[in-house]
Amino acid sequence: MVGDLRGFPQSEDWPVPPELQGPTLSVVSNLVIIMLSSEMLGNDLIETVGDLQAEDARFNKWCGSVAKTSLELSEVSQRNVQARGLIRRVYEAWSAFSEKFEAGGRKRLVAVDERAALEVALCEAKRGLAALQELPPE
Repeated sequence: MVGDLRGFPQSEDWPVPPELQGPTLSVVSNLVIIMLSSEMLGNDLIETVGDLQAEDARFNKWCGSVAKTSLELSEVSQRNVQARGLIRRVYEAWSAFSEKFEAGGRKRLVAVDERAALEVALCEAKRGLAALQELPPE
């Protein structure tokens, strides 16, 4: 599953960054913990981060039940790779935002473009994880 570090598809193009390897085994949960504990997000992004966490849980549950019995293993693996790409984009957007926001002294109007890009990445990841749970027509 995308969020389980033990099952998180490893790839040469994006090894799981050390900061996402703990405190839990869930890469998504670790990213969520980092974002929420930073105190850099407004309530709108806190809600969106929570939505991403919930959709990741639904995706993992789906992979362990519906996908396991309805899809070939290669298809489940492919969907996990796609999910990994979605989470990677969120992490990259978060990194860009947090670096610029910190460098700018955590002022409200600093990193506006990066914040917008983070919001887009979060929403796209949430929608993407939901779409990955759709079965092909028979």
